[in-house]
Amino acid sequence: MFQTHGIHALIPGELAEYRTLIVDLLGTFVRALPAARQSEIAATMFSLPPDASAALRVTTLMSICPTLHKLGQVLARDHRFSPDFRQRLHVLESADSDLPAAGVVEQIRRELGEVAPGTLRIDQRILAEASVAHVVPFAWDDRGRTVAGVFKVLKPGIERKLDEELLAWAHIADELDRHSAAGRIPDAEFRATLDEVARLLREEVRLDHEQRHLAAAARRLPPTARVFVPELLPFCSPRITAMTRVAGMRITDSPAGVIGRHAMAGHLVDALLAGPLFSADDVAVFHGDPHAGNLLATPDERVAVLDWSLVGTLDRPTRGAMVQIVLGALLFDVPRIARAVAALAELPPSEAPLRGEIDRALARLWPGVPPTIDWLMSLLDDLVLRAAVRFPSNLLLFRKALGMLRDVTRDLAPACRIELVLAAALARQLALEWPRRFVLGPLAGGFDSHISTPDLLTCLAQAPLAPLRRYVRS
Repeated sequence: MFQTHGIHALIPGELAEYRTLIVDLLGTFVRALPAARQSEIAATMFSLPPDASAALRVTTLMSICPTLHKLGQVLARDHRFSPDFRQRLHVLESADSDLPAAGVVEQIRRELGEVAPGTLRIDQRILAEASVAHVVPFAWDDRGRTVAGVFKVLKPGIERKLDEELLAWAHIADELDRHSAAGRIPDAEFRATLDEVARLLREEVRLDHEQRHLAAAARRLPPTARVFVPELLPFCSPRITAMTRVAGMRITDSPAGVIGRHAMAGHLVDALLAGPLFSADDVAVFHGDPHAGNLLATPDERVAVLDWSLVGTLDRPTRGAMVQIVLGALLFDVPRIARAVAALAELPPSEAPLRGEIDRALARLWPGVPPTIDWLMSLLDDLVLRAAVRFPSNLLLFRKALGMLRDVTRDLAPACRIELVLAAALARQLALEWPRRFVLGPLAGGFDSHISTPDLLTCLAQAPLAPLRRYVRS
């Protein structure tokens, strides 16, 4: 079925040499599922019109497999794919629904018991469907005021489906490792990476964890902020999250004008990227799944960030190393970047391939032009695939979140440059730190900008040499 419906053509040109392998692995995934799931998939596929496009067939398959559903959300804003395919993938970000909610309402009442009897009025229609949960609206009469809320309720049997599919992904990992050992694809330690992905996906069904993440995020992104999170309501359980309902729409569908959309994109990057990077906390938390379906634009052009089931952490050394990579790129300083990459890696990388990839990455830059987010992500990818650098799971999740945020802002406000928003945030942070630098002297470090005073002095001294380094290297 996969071979005969043109699925190869959906895979972008950059991955052309892997098209056959990718389609074969899709077959491996389905064959590794239990017979009942295979029958469900086959019946769904054969229910489509005979002339259904490859894009429709793949997105339909993704919609009934929670792990593929998550993959579709990652790919939905990736401009390497065709517009038709991306348009269909957008449905996976957050599918509006008007299905009857009778079974879900019964599940909610059974889970919560007789909590505040008579004060909850639960809608009889499902508002939206996510990869692992239904969203059902309700109204809560609380001491004379009515609060509009939503229940996020795990789908029945979702844990079993996840376990079945993660076992299938283990088969895919083994097959990829065999191809890697034979030299047909790069060596990227696929089994270890996919095992970590499996661990993260299991967090998706731990709604009690999401509730803790929401409460922590609310302290940094309160309801009055330009970027905020919904408030938790007192009807939560390990399988149900209750929160205030946000009146809004998917951020990329916002009717705001060019200026409003640009402002929302800037606020979003400030909150979800600059905030964690330049946090005063020793361990900063970031949202691990910022696809467009989790970002709602309100009528007053603010942004609500939903679904905090998947979060990652970045400690100070990790954030500092990332800043050092950027400084090294500005100065065309290979040793600085190599030291920073070594600090990020789980194991000491091999020196020659590491420096070779850094040299190739720097050759794509020009003096006076700061590195872009695309450049940074490309460097990280090449280090993994070509220099066998193994990064920890928190950095891999950050790379994924960074790519999603890049793609969303590109669709929301094409003129918004993430690196310029980050540069402005860094400049503000440096300005706040100047008084302390004067007091602490020329050797001071430990700042939230992750740039020590010696770093600043080195940048001033070496900046004039950067063009020479660039052209000598080329």
